[in-house]
Amino acid sequence: MLDRILLNLVLVFMGMFSVSVNALSVADIELNSYLNQELNAKIGLSDLKSGDLESLNIRIIDVNNGSDVSPGSLKIEVLGEGNKHFIQITSNESIREPILSFSLELSWGQGRLIRDYDLLIDPIR
Repeated sequence: MLDRILLNLVLVFMGMFSVSVNALSVADIELNSYLNQELNAKIGLSDLKSGDLESLNIRIIDVNNGSDVSPGSLKIEVLGEGNKHFIQITSNESIREPILSFSLELSWGQGRLIRDYDLLIDPIR
């Protein structure tokens, strides 16, 4: 009984002094192109704090082996529509392989995030 009371007191004490962590987060990727077309994809950004957008640096650090796409052939832009922001990823060349995997690194003043994305690109119907 005393152990249970002590445990409840410890949990209440920890809850009073817990640190709130708000970090930048990225959504799933939205693919807007087909096989044998230039890549056009969008990734939503959320939990942006003031100053995060100005210090945000995004780069593709790895592309799957066997693909004809190199990290340098993909263009990354951060765009906004009202208060919503997203990462636009495009290519200048057609994507010829149906599977494209890459790692995206985001770094900003308050942190760093690496997220892997796997795309299964459908042919045009």
